[in-house]
Amino acid sequence: MSSTDDPLLGNELAGYRIESVLSRGKAFDVYRAEQHSVDRRVALKFLSPRHAKNESLAREFLDGA
Repeated sequence: MSSTDDPLLGNELAGYRIESVLSRGKAFDVYRAEQHSVDRRVALKFLSPRHAKNESLAREFLDGA
């Protein structure tokens, strides 16, 4: 998926506005976002949609990988 096809870009999610893709890894994607409540830029890490059904990767993600 190219960053121009990414449905998260430009959208709001839980108080964050997703601005850009910082990196795409094997199982996780990292985005630059603006946190509105404190007016700061943050990095948000998501399990890649292509791996969403992989239970071991989901568990690793939730455990703080």
